[in-house]
Amino acid sequence: MKESIIDGEVIVPGPDGLSDFGALQSELATGRSDKLVFYAFDLLYVDGYDLRDAPLLARKQALDAILTGAPKRFLYSQHLAEDGPTVQARGCEMQVEGIVSKLKDSPYRSGRSETWIKSLCKKRETFPVVGFVPAQAGSIAALYLGRREGSGLVYAGKTGTGFTGETARMLRERLDPIAVRKSPLSKPVKKPKATSVRPEILVDVEYRAVTEDGRLRHASFKGVRDDLVGPKPRKRRPTQ
Repeated sequence: MKESIIDGEVIVPGPDGLSDFGALQSELATGRSDKLVFYAFDLLYVDGYDLRDAPLLARKQALDAILTGAPKRFLYSQHLAEDGPTVQARGCEMQVEGIVSKLKDSPYRSGRSETWIKSLCKKRETFPVVGFVPAQAGSIAALYLGRREGSGLVYAGKTGTGFTGETARMLRERLDPIAVRKSPLSKPVKKPKATSVRPEILVDVEYRAVTEDGRLRHASFKGVRDDLVGPKPRKRRPTQ
């Protein structure tokens, strides 16, 4: 083989061998490439032959053949011809970000198409709200989230999706009365558009992964968890 065009993805494996997005960010930020690994999953062209109209399985077989003896940092992404839900469930148990499924006889086409889908393994967790970005008409544009670490509260990222117009206005009505000048975070972050609040409201958030610095990726609001907040102590009446 002299020339080829391969479709794949660059990752940095974590200690468990799975792709670690935070570690990839750190590696790219340093300008180094020692830990980068290339996972090859499709072959478009090789030595003058355009393979894009060939069936997927034929392209995968050719890809597997040309990667034989390749450096260890070039890995072949195997094709699993198994039951889709079973594979996805197992992948989610392993905490992968998602599973890509393709029709075995499909040609290669750039961009999204009906011949392949990505099933995501989303995570869900509860976070205290530490701030919000105001919007017009008494609404919000985004929520800023915290995470408990010991006795402190650190920044966990933000979510600007998952709200309906009514939900966004309801959140604004509840957040305005608990606004504070000083951030409740142990280590404040610069968010000039944010209004800080006391971390009294808990929300459920769905996300795909967490970066190395603890920020949520692709976070989406799912609801307020009033059931996890204890009742407020009643004010004692003065005795006569």
